[in-house]
Amino acid sequence: MKNINQIQQQDTPEVIFDNEKKVLKISGNSYPENCEIIYEPINIFLNEYLNKNNKLNFEFRFNLINSTSIVYLAQIIMKIAQLKSEGLVVTILWYYDEFDEELLDLGEKLSSISNLPFIFTPVKD
Repeated sequence: MKNINQIQQQDTPEVIFDNEKKVLKISGNSYPENCEIIYEPINIFLNEYLNKNNKLNFEFRFNLINSTSIVYLAQIIMKIAQLKSEGLVVTILWYYDEFDEELLDLGEKLSSISNLPFIFTPVKD
């Protein structure tokens, strides 16, 4: 399985997979010119993951996210829902700034369309 860890840049999120804890974290800003470079490796990783594992936790902690990134993120969330229906045990933690209602709303919409329960956690500055 290919390593998907990516260092955070000004316009791209950090992506970290902790194999020991079975946690995939995506955090920071997400408004790159080419979202496919960031999110397609995550899709590939997820396609390969279920073949070797039965549990995966997700942590999403965005500061800023543009509409194109949201489209890619929705695809990933739907892939997670598919993998859950195939037997993957999933936990999704959605962190958001306590004053950022738009980011909370985004998480709620993604949870609703995927029928996946998210755990919403406000973060204080």
